[in-house]
Amino acid sequence: MKVRKFEASDMQEALLKVRAELGNEAVILHTKKLTKGGLWGLGGKEMVEVLAATDLNLMDSSPPSTIMPEINEKFKSLQGELKEVKSFIHTLMKQMRKTSPPSFSGYLEDLFLRLLQNEVEEKLAKRLVQSLSTELKEEEKQDSKKMEHLLVSRISSMIGTSSPIKLEDHGCKVVTLIGPTGAGKTTTIAKLAANFMLSEEAKVAFVTADTIRLAAIDQLKRYAEIMGIPVEVAFTPEELKAGINRHTDKDLVLIDTAGTSQKNALRMFELKDFLEVGKPEEIHLVLSATTKYRDILDIIKRFSVVPITSLLFTKLDETNNFGIILNSVVEAGKRLSYITTGQNVPE
Repeated sequence: MKVRKFEASDMQEALLKVRAELGNEAVILHTKKLTKGGLWGLGGKEMVEVLAATDLNLMDSSPPSTIMPEINEKFKSLQGELKEVKSFIHTLMKQMRKTSPPSFSGYLEDLFLRLLQNEVEEKLAKRLVQSLSTELKEEEKQDSKKMEHLLVSRISSMIGTSSPIKLEDHGCKVVTLIGPTGAGKTTTIAKLAANFMLSEEAKVAFVTADTIRLAAIDQLKRYAEIMGIPVEVAFTPEELKAGINRHTDKDLVLIDTAGTSQKNALRMFELKDFLEVGKPEEIHLVLSATTKYRDILDIIKRFSVVPITSLLFTKLDETNNFGIILNSVVEAGKRLSYITTGQNVPE
């Protein structure tokens, strides 16, 4: 094993010396510039120093003992980084294969992309457009109006028959709205009351179990005063039941509940206790259309400690993407009762 240090006036001369003594198989281990002669490094001659060897297996050779470990360490580090890059690229390619659009053409592709732009889940969008592709003849696929009409029909069938509140021919209908904080339950209850009073001349009463926020009670009382509706406040499940019983002569009793985070397990069980005693005939889960789809799925899952009858979406005026409604209804297997916009009562 031969390791040598060479000095020369420039790199070309140094390499000639290396080849002359160690041959063409020599390996350069280290190079640096240095100054020879002069005083305190001034006025000296610039030189090049080259450390070379005839083999890379120099771990036991004394001259490069402080150099080779450093080179090996850097090489190992580089290998590790390359492995990470390869792994990332592999994962990315798999993900791209999963999310790559199907081979739709013409107007079918346009419909598919429009569904994605409206944040319809890709799997669901594929299912919808594939059903059109299978059913339609080639010449029919050129008729954009027919395809749009058929797509709307498919979406309607996926959503299922909507389930708005239907009053009883005789007796009182008791309906509860539940949902997370800020979904718009109190405003929606006021809208429902106003619509039933105007369209069906129904007699309506409010019962609120939202006693956590005094502002919510005051808000509902203001609506009740404007519309001439009686309102009951229930601090316990028993008071909720009593409030309902006092208005069995009404056509509709609407129950407002406290908004709470779906992650608050204690509040979830308190809600369950209230509704087990109150026994409403319908429970509508109120969801904001501006909420992220993943969060909506979590809300539906956690609020399912009570028997949800249907989903009710609010704040459609605050979003341009309505796919979240279709996604949620299909994934949850629940019917859609109402969609609302704005703060005006009634709408």
